[in-house]
Amino acid sequence: MGDMSCLLCNHDHEDGVHLLGNCPYAQEAWIAASLQPVVGTTNMKDHVLAISQSVPKEKFAQVLMVLWSIWTNMNSQLWENKRHRPMDAVLLNFGWHNDFIKTNGSEAAAQPHQIMHWIKPELGWVKCNSDGAFISGTRRGGCGVVIRNESGDFMAGAPKPCRQWTSSFHVELLALLEGMKLAETLNYPKIIFETDCLLLVHALNQETADISSLGLILAEAKEIMNRH
Repeated sequence: MGDMSCLLCNHDHEDGVHLLGNCPYAQEAWIAASLQPVVGTTNMKDHVLAISQSVPKEKFAQVLMVLWSIWTNMNSQLWENKRHRPMDAVLLNFGWHNDFIKTNGSEAAAQPHQIMHWIKPELGWVKCNSDGAFISGTRRGGCGVVIRNESGDFMAGAPKPCRQWTSSFHVELLALLEGMKLAETLNYPKIIFETDCLLLVHALNQETADISSLGLILAEAKEIMNRH
């Protein structure tokens, strides 16, 4: 019989329950995704199927992406002797999921009559909207920023193309940071920063320090937010 130890934590016995739920690597991945770990069962398949019946499909898609990220990193460790850190793995896979939705459409995209309207800020405030686009096959992307006042008048803006980005999350984060730096340069004291990337909003609201490869950029964005 071959080596049965876990490749991610060196536990003496690896099975599906350990690898995807009880392994410290898996636990960090679930925490990074703000999801409850898939643990406490001897039949992982039945447990995952039960989850699919009890949570919204968007949440279940995130569960599947975390399971996939843990599994692929185990295989990377086995065959290539390398792996992503848990936070990086989650962000990368969530980025691929977001790219898939944007490319293939979603329920919102299938209903073009439902239009998202820009909501103006209060009197005396301005709003900075940022957005990014990413092509995973080429690792190229671009971001745009626009700042408007309470009347919707254009105050400032900036586009930024770039190469060698890692994910759509990376692009969205840099787009937001670009808007923050522009707002500080123009000395807007009362400003609202707005992004449509929910994963980014969650990352910025985390109180614990982010140790992923994008942690320093997130820390810089948080520092600027705390000044406003």
